[in-house]
Amino acid sequence: MTDKKLLADTRKNGLFDYPKIEGITVRCAPAIAYYLYEQERAKKLKITPQQDGSLIVVLPPSPEYEALRWILGEGGNVEVMQPIELRKKVHDMAQKCAEINA
Repeated sequence: MTDKKLLADTRKNGLFDYPKIEGITVRCAPAIAYYLYEQERAKKLKITPQQDGSLIVVLPPSPEYEALRWILGEGGNVEVMQPIELRKKVHDMAQKCAEINA
């Protein structure tokens, strides 16, 4: 692989080519709306505001570990709507956190 090809691949897929989850859709609490609007372009988010102040956000294709870290890091301000498999993983991880910190 040439250096130019390696650089092009790295720009496209990141340093590590982890499999990406497509169609991640989340509902975000009004408390974090301000910073999502700030990151909308840079992170390539598709944001749809809701009447209650929450946001429906479609994330770009993302590695699972990145999505899980971000969702859990928001401390309950993000609800996974799709895909259901990701929602289940978030639930299981949050339950484990609650159990070990009880």
